[in-house]
Amino acid sequence: MVALRLLWIHVFAWFTVWLFSYWAGMEYIAAVLYLIIISREALSLQGCQLGQRIMAALLWQLPAYLMTVILLTGWNPGQIYNYAIFILSFWMTPLLPWLSLFKSSSLAYPAYYYGLLISAPILSIWVWLFSSTINPLAAYKHRFGVTKDCV
Repeated sequence: MVALRLLWIHVFAWFTVWLFSYWAGMEYIAAVLYLIIISREALSLQGCQLGQRIMAALLWQLPAYLMTVILLTGWNPGQIYNYAIFILSFWMTPLLPWLSLFKSSSLAYPAYYYGLLISAPILSIWVWLFSSTINPLAAYKHRFGVTKDCV
């Protein structure tokens, strides 16, 4: 159920980031809001078992994982290989403002291409971390002495 809610948040974020990109800098605000919203949604998984949390974190990014596998392996089901990078960049629209900040690289492809390939695992890890019983931000603050309590 949480994977479906994350999916709807993700689909709504496509439109939001696209719409906000018409005003300079607003797409970054939309991208930050997207990360905050999925983090809050991941908090609802805190009482679940480890397997359920991992499944939710992986299922909502399943199209991105599929496109990444197609791009990395050259697998071409239904002649989709030529469109896989477009589908992956469309799927990762909520993160594109951050990927556009990558410097160009001297590798075979531009740096944002590699950013697209690692975006799905990063988002899955993000959701999995926020669904853990220890809030990663509170643990980070506690370790460096900013706060005394551990939430």
